[in-house]
Amino acid sequence: IDRTNWYWGKAKINVFMLSICYEGIAIPIFWRLLKKAGSTTGKEQIELLSRFINTFGKESIQGILGDREFPNKALIAWLVA
Repeated sequence: IDRTNWYWGKAKINVFMLSICYEGIAIPIFWRLLKKAGSTTGKEQIELLSRFINTFGKESIQGILGDREFPNKALIAWLVA
């Protein structure tokens, strides 16, 4: 999971995405354009991961990798529940 900011001309684009890793390449499969600047919330993170689980099942997850934006108490509690 990752979030990044892009600029398209003067328009700011804040995109949060979930990718699968295949042979060393991350392939985005779910994403959400955020209508705000800055980091995602635990609720937004859970919503994106829920989309994956609803499509592929929880048992298909072998691991989750995220950077410093994602050590979130709500997300961790939800993942271990």
